Amino acid sequence: MKIILTTDLHEGFDNKTNRINSKFITKMSEEIKKDADIKVMVVTGDLASHKQRQLPRVLKMLRTKINIPILVVRGNHDLWDTQKGDFGQKGQWLNKPKPSIKSIYKQHEQWFHDNDIRHLESGNFEINDIVFIGWDGWYHSLNPPTNDEFRMTPYTEGIRTTEWLTYRAEREFNRVIFDQTDAKIRIAVTHHSPLPSEWQYKDHAANPKFLQQITCRFNYFLIGHTHQETDMIIDDCRIINAGSDYNAPKYKIFEV
Repeated sequence: MKIILTTDLHEGFDNKTNRINSKFITKMSEEIKKDADIKVMVVTGDLASHKQRQLPRVLKMLRTKINIPILVVRGNHDLWDTQKGDFGQKGQWLNKPKPSIKSIYKQHEQWFHDNDIRHLESGNFEINDIVFIGWDGWYHSLNPPTNDEFRMTPYTEGIRTTEWLTYRAEREFNRVIFDQTDAKIRIAVTHHSPLPSEWQYKDHAANPKFLQQITCRFNYFLIGHTHQETDMIIDDCRIINAGSDYNAPKYKIFEV
């Protein structure tokens, strides 16, 4: 069986992105039609760029053109919702109201359902004795500092949203590594990369200390976020990032 992997589509990044993504998704659909062994598509987060309305647009585009199961996890950009005026001339936070993270999650689940797209935090996906187990990923980067909290509601349940997301992500990470699903091939899917080579994320919650817990339990680890193409093996686990960049989407087809 083959899998087609993509990531970081960043729909809505600028006025060229929609056209680029449409052509790119059409190209992937043509690959799928040519090769009947491609059975599953995986998108490892950052489908949207910086506004919530961009996510349903790209989900619909994917489902309209792709006729195989589509599995996704969210990236940090998929939680952003910036509008005109969010930043002052010096980039300061203007405290404009943002939708709550919980309301965004609820709306996302409806969009995933409406487009028949499996969000892997809502449940594993199994096919041909292969199981896909996923979670959205880690948050709260100190080095380099991210702009996430300027583009989301500042607080969730009384704490900073970035901290709340980190606690939630670590809970989901524990769910993934302790999952007991019996399958011949186990595939972990997330957005943020904890690879040792990504030195710039050394103070990120997705730091390399988590990597061995994944590689000793899974045959494959599919990631995004870094915009760097990756295909390496650590502890018999193959780690793959399709390596999309802004307005330069990429895909990778591989056999399992």
